[in-house]
Amino acid sequence: MTFFISLFILLMQFVWKYVDDLVGKGLEWLIILKLLGLVAITMISLALPLAVLLSSLMTFGNLGEYMELTAMKSSGISLQRGMRSVLVFSLILSVSAFYFSNNLLPRANLKMKTLLQDISNKRPELNIKAGIFNSDIQNYVIRIGKKSSDGKLLEDIMIYDHSNHNGNDRVIIAEQGFMGMSSDKQYLELKLINGHTYTEAEKKGKQSGTFPFLRENFKEDLIRFDLSIFDLTKTDESVYKRNYQMLNLSQLELSVDTLRRALRKEKSYLPTVLLHGPFFDSTRTYSTELFASTKQKTAKDSIILKEEARKDSVVDSISGKLFRRASFTRLISEGKKDSINFINKQEVPIQLGTKIQTINDRVPLKSKTEVLLNFNKSEQKRIVETALNNLRANKSTLDYSSQNFEQDQERINRHDIEWHRKFTLSFACIILFLIGAPLGAIVRKGGLGMPVIFSLVFFILYHMISITGEKLAREGVLSAFEGMWLSSAILLPVGLFLSYKAATDSALFDKEVYIRFFRKLGRSKTA
Repeated sequence: MTFFISLFILLMQFVWKYVDDLVGKGLEWLIILKLLGLVAITMISLALPLAVLLSSLMTFGNLGEYMELTAMKSSGISLQRGMRSVLVFSLILSVSAFYFSNNLLPRANLKMKTLLQDISNKRPELNIKAGIFNSDIQNYVIRIGKKSSDGKLLEDIMIYDHSNHNGNDRVIIAEQGFMGMSSDKQYLELKLINGHTYTEAEKKGKQSGTFPFLRENFKEDLIRFDLSIFDLTKTDESVYKRNYQMLNLSQLELSVDTLRRALRKEKSYLPTVLLHGPFFDSTRTYSTELFASTKQKTAKDSIILKEEARKDSVVDSISGKLFRRASFTRLISEGKKDSINFINKQEVPIQLGTKIQTINDRVPLKSKTEVLLNFNKSEQKRIVETALNNLRANKSTLDYSSQNFEQDQERINRHDIEWHRKFTLSFACIILFLIGAPLGAIVRKGGLGMPVIFSLVFFILYHMISITGEKLAREGVLSAFEGMWLSSAILLPVGLFLSYKAATDSALFDKEVYIRFFRKLGRSKTA
């Protein structure tokens, strides 16, 4: 009974969630019942833990309320022994739930997903209302002024015909119209009376602002709409067959391994893309061309540098360093001629890039070993712009790759989460039994009153912790194992604690015990 109550509650949650997709579709009752049946099957793995919690709490609550637990204990039967048979049943139920989640649930999810997609894609039943533009019929937009009670007589009709896919190039206006089915029930017929048609003609010439159109008057006109567009089309199941919710354990493991290999391959390929991308190749090609075009100019600059340095330099005969003549002349004027030995106008083979220093501060002059100095200003500007474009392209590539890596990792996390879910939902039957049975023995209230309240509290707590852990695992904050087993790790100690309290006849929920405790605590403080 509790299982069907739980299943009904979860089924109603689904109905309220997808009510907009179900209403106004003109669906047959058979299709609706088939959808609800498939949804109910997919909800079994979630309804079982709630049913075990509620039923165990009600059962042992009734036993405690009618003093049957007391009679058992007086006969030498402990609470653990009294729970043994029900615990074995919960274990069998847990194993069965795992088998269902691994073998039957993926098929039910696939059938439910495809049928729900078919219903969502099905066009709504023809429902033309007065004063509202209706686009339910493909390639037509219809507006009417009035409509009879039976829906057959229409007045003040305006139709935009988009069948040519050229926008609003054809407009039909009629005073009245009659709507009904054809004799073979294959078409919806709209018979128009006393109207005219505006059709935009092809624009000739290049005159702006001129849009000629053709006007045709008619007393009667008939438009037929194919009713096949309103049929329920069947989606190919292979579209969703590789979704993680449609896979069993072995298929999930294979899919995760494939996704991880693909992610590692993409990450290893990223440096190659950054270093050998199109912008890098264009920069390298352009730099090569510039160096080739300035090769002769660089050689000429080297000869000029040698000649100028030779004419305006002196060489220290001791250190062998090359100094500018201006610095040397200043030293002579300061009376420091004897401090150095020099060779005036010595032929010195100066290579490109030789640093010409001053005696005073020995600061090197700018040399053309800096790459940009080998080019003129326009070429330097172009090189810098090309480098910036390269950096921007690499940044965009990194941002795009980072998003792809995050999406791929999230897809892997979802597969891992689904793998662990098949175990956690089954293990939840045991955990919630360990909570429900001792809790019922402690509360000693049966029926659907107090047990339902406690069951909802613990089930909501379990569900909230599960959702939080799943979200953290999906975002990569926790591993899939940690996130999916978080609720079990928190509630299992609670169940063991309640089992211990129930076995020792602890008055855990007796308010008189807490009142006496706080009174005693207050007296001790006063003393």
